Amino acid sequence: MVINVGSTMAFDFCIFNKPTLFINYNAVKDNNWHINLIYRFIHFRSMAGTNPVLWVNSESDWLIKIKEAFNNRQVVSECKRWYETITLHPLDKANDRIIASLEEIIRKCTSAS
Repeated sequence: MVINVGSTMAFDFCIFNKPTLFINYNAVKDNNWHINLIYRFIHFRSMAGTNPVLWVNSESDWLIKIKEAFNNRQVVSECKRWYETITLHPLDKANDRIIASLEEIIRKCTSAS
């Protein structure tokens, strides 16, 4: 299990069938920052309609959510579904896609000169 604040580490852990807890409350009062700022980033919009992580919404949630993480395998399945909407598959072809993209950039740069 990983415990984090809005990190894509959730994807790393779901690949290995491990759940994620996202902290979703302000543990410290700070007028210059709020936890909701993190969850406004664009990649969180793709979570709509899924429950890919367990949300720790208050200090009193910790034990409940940790127990749920060990018993709720559905959350890992949902995280994998979210992961598939974010990442291009198949994953084992990622290096080939990166190389092809770099070659395309080089081709465009050299043909422009």
